[in-house]
Amino acid sequence: MPLRHRVPPALAAFVTFVASGLFHEYEFVISFPSYRLGRISVFFALHGVICAADAVLSKLVGPRLAVVPWQLKAFAIPVLYSPTVPLFSSVWIEHGFFTAISQMGWMVSLK
Repeated sequence: MPLRHRVPPALAAFVTFVASGLFHEYEFVISFPSYRLGRISVFFALHGVICAADAVLSKLVGPRLAVVPWQLKAFAIPVLYSPTVPLFSSVWIEHGFFTAISQMGWMVSLK
């Protein structure tokens, strides 16, 4: 929020995603010894570009966007973002994170 008051909203959105990408790079390097640096940054930079484009488009279209049904807007979100999911989840899958979590099921008690 503070950055948004100093730079255009599209740039603020993009910088936020880049910062998140850098944080996740740090996290993945620490968590996954064979992680190749930069993979997760592509995911966050791409999402930053999409959000920045959305901010610019929203400003250009403005009130005309209000006539688009909310159902169509809600459908557009997964259509835009679903192709990028493997960029994020493949790192976790390759390093066995979900397998390790699934093996912890015996530790969970429903009582």
